[in-house]
Amino acid sequence: MTNRNKQTPKITSAETISEFNKEETTEENIIGIVANCKILNVRKQPSKSSEVLCTVRVSDEVIIDTTKSNENWFNIKTKSNIEGFCMKDFINVKS
Repeated sequence: MTNRNKQTPKITSAETISEFNKEETTEENIIGIVANCKILNVRKQPSKSSEVLCTVRVSDEVIIDTTKSNENWFNIKTKSNIEGFCMKDFINVKS
């Protein structure tokens, strides 16, 4: 059964890492900040044609799993615990 009215969840306020479970940040999991766009799609797979799971806004912080990321895409987790992929061009790694 498909839901034709399915909408992409939107995260309405700027998210910060302080709202995340801090235990999730390790050597493999680093912090990234959405940049170079107003709204960024979080996709199910690392592909522009993949399903959009949700969106995040500029300046939102996300957790990047470097073990699941590839050359062009970061595997990220949002404050809402949605895990997916975003193009690296739109996420700055926080140092």
